[in-house]
Amino acid sequence: MAVWKLGAAKGVPVIDITSPFLVRKDYRDYLCSDGIHPNEEGHRIIADAICDFVNTNKNFRI
Repeated sequence: MAVWKLGAAKGVPVIDITSPFLVRKDYRDYLCSDGIHPNEEGHRIIADAICDFVNTNKNFRI
C-alpha cells in the first residue's frame, strides 16, 4: 500500500504485478520452490503485466 501512495504522491506510475498472480487458480504454480520468487512462467506473467501497462498508457516513457 505504501508503494501505491508514494507513487501517487510523486506522480510516478506503479505497475500492479500482484493482481495477475492472484487471479490465477493457484498462484503458487508460478513461484520457485522458495515460495517467494517467480519461476520462468511467473516472470512471463510479470512481463505481460508490464507490457499491458505500457500498451494502455501510451504516454508512459521508460
